[in-house]
Amino acid sequence: MAIILNTESEEQIVLFKHHTVGRERHNRLVLDENDVSRSHAAFYWDSQHWHLKDQSRN
Repeated sequence: MAIILNTESEEQIVLFKHHTVGRERHNRLVLDENDVSRSHAAFYWDSQHWHLKDQSRN
């Protein structure tokens, strides 16, 4: 398990084995910011390591 900590709000976000980030509502973590893509990135666990995949188109 991994946790992302928002240092401004102290909010903790628990990551699932596959966790998507972006502006669209289907993402597990929705960030309503203009500089974030609709499907911005994905965190995933491969049984040994966490990976971050860029899914943006810019």
